[in-house]
Amino acid sequence: MNQDRSDALRELLDFTVYAPIGAMLHGPKAVADLANKGRQDVKNARLIGQMTLKQHNTSLDDACNKVRSGLSSVLAAASRVAAPKDGNNGDES
Repeated sequence: MNQDRSDALRELLDFTVYAPIGAMLHGPKAVADLANKGRQDVKNARLIGQMTLKQHNTSLDDACNKVRSGLSSVLAAASRVAAPKDGNNGDES
C-alpha cells in the first residue's frame, strides 16, 4: 500500500512538475528530433509500401498470364470441337 502511494506521488510529480520543466527546457529540440524521426518513418513506410505493391503486382501479372494462357487453350479446343467436320460452314442451303 505504501509503495502504491509512493508510485502515485512519483507519477503526479512527473506529470505536474518535471515533465513541464523538461518540455520547457528541451521541447524545441525534442520537437525537431521527433519531426525528423517522423519524416524518416514516413519515408520507410512509403518504401515498404512501394516494394509490397511491386511484388504483388508481379504476382498478379503472373497469375493473369496463366489464366489467359489456360483460357486460350480452352477456347482453342472448344473451337476445334465446334468446327464442322465435313468441310461446309454450317449453311444448309
